[in-house]
Amino acid sequence: MKQLKVVANSYNNENGLMTVNFNEQILVKPGSKIAMDKFSMDVTQKGVTSDIVLAAQNILVTCDDLTQSPRIVSIDAGTYATVSDILEEWNQAANAILETSMLITTQEVPDNGLYFGSDLEDATNKVQLLWGGCPMDTLDATNTSLEEVTIDASGTFIPTTPVSGSSDWFIDTNVPIIRGGVDIRYRLKDINVTDLNNYSQYSIGLVETLNSTDLIYGIRRFAGLFYIVNLGSEIQINDYTAFLNSSYIHQFFVDAGELRFQIVDPFDDSQKFITPTGSFSGFDFNTSYFFNFYGTIYQNVSGIVPPEFIDAEVIFQTNITQLNTGFTYDMASFIQKNHLYMIGIPDVLNRTVLINFQDCPTLQEGLGFRSIAYGNQNPQPNDVYTAEELPSFQIYYELALDVPSLQLESYIASTNKGVGALSGRKNYLCYFVPQRVEGNKLIFVFNSTKLDFVDLSLRDSIDLNSMQFRVVFPASPQSVLNVQNLSFNLYIQEPPSL
Repeated sequence: MKQLKVVANSYNNENGLMTVNFNEQILVKPGSKIAMDKFSMDVTQKGVTSDIVLAAQNILVTCDDLTQSPRIVSIDAGTYATVSDILEEWNQAANAILETSMLITTQEVPDNGLYFGSDLEDATNKVQLLWGGCPMDTLDATNTSLEEVTIDASGTFIPTTPVSGSSDWFIDTNVPIIRGGVDIRYRLKDINVTDLNNYSQYSIGLVETLNSTDLIYGIRRFAGLFYIVNLGSEIQINDYTAFLNSSYIHQFFVDAGELRFQIVDPFDDSQKFITPTGSFSGFDFNTSYFFNFYGTIYQNVSGIVPPEFIDAEVIFQTNITQLNTGFTYDMASFIQKNHLYMIGIPDVLNRTVLINFQDCPTLQEGLGFRSIAYGNQNPQPNDVYTAEELPSFQIYYELALDVPSLQLESYIASTNKGVGALSGRKNYLCYFVPQRVEGNKLIFVFNSTKLDFVDLSLRDSIDLNSMQFRVVFPASPQSVLNVQNLSFNLYIQEPPSL
């Protein structure tokens, strides 16, 4: 058996490929096997902030530490172009744990009105993780824009029937809905059991721009029938009797990261209708949506009357400021805890939130957080946690030692196909996960508990006096590892002599 020690300094070239020389003839015979024993590397002081290769990260988040248990927020494995992309994934994953159905009765402090967000601080570019609470607000003339719609003394919205011809009407909210624990409720009074001639048509749901009639997710009535609308496509609702009962409550809510819609009988809390899972695919928590009603009504037609929208309530996004590029978080309102809001909605449910990085030190340190856990001890409406350090990722999950000088019996399979696919025969000698040396953030080591030999595909003996190698991320082979120096041990097991 031969032992080879490889040492490389300034391992940071463009393609990661390095050549080392032993200055001795090292013959390797056909039938030999090779294994790696130990690996060590001294990483650069500065980690990466672009093309960040992350393994799956699980953060423990408690939505109210006094009454609830932690939930797992999962950041998917992958290559993230920037730190901002990781923060967008955090926004999506953190809000995906929220459940806001009106039928949930087990939460003493409900998820409705809670949201998670993130930001890069303008002055320092440090990461800020934030959360906030938003109250339910009744729709009225102060928070909506109306066209051909009146509001009666009870607060019911009633489209105006034209004297002649037809007219378009709409009820638009002028602030985005919450980007988190969505809760939108109303009652619908529509006595037009049949309307084959489409004298009264309308849509209810979410749009992406103010005063838009381009429904993204919601419900549409057309030619007397009801449809689920998802990104321009429609699915007919076969049994729509629940839509014609004005005592039932209609609710848009979120569950497992999805937008859902249901109709509930408030007298016995029975569910009369719910959209199937996946009905509103594409909904995400990084987009600002507006909620609206809009439709068309024709002149007085016998038996046809406009719909009425009763007790409409929406949870709007708080702590935001409108810029010419869209809506952004108003960070001053978090820091001062004064709950600023564009139109001044008071009263919000206070809570205690805990964000725990104990199972994902890579994400914690990469984002610049020194502590494992962040939270507020006393209930309050919102909070923001600013990282102590600038974001900088030193991530070495699932590395592979690639030895182009040798033909190895090593293969990899993946689900992707075509040009650039990961699948196929590789010269990867081994896969390993180096661990940071305790007390030293710059040195990572891997020690194999046993030698796992791989067959060499040799017809003739070769001389390993000069050997090429590189260390790669097998999920993203083009990503180059940057370290100050590294070393590893190789063992070559030769076939027995005859």
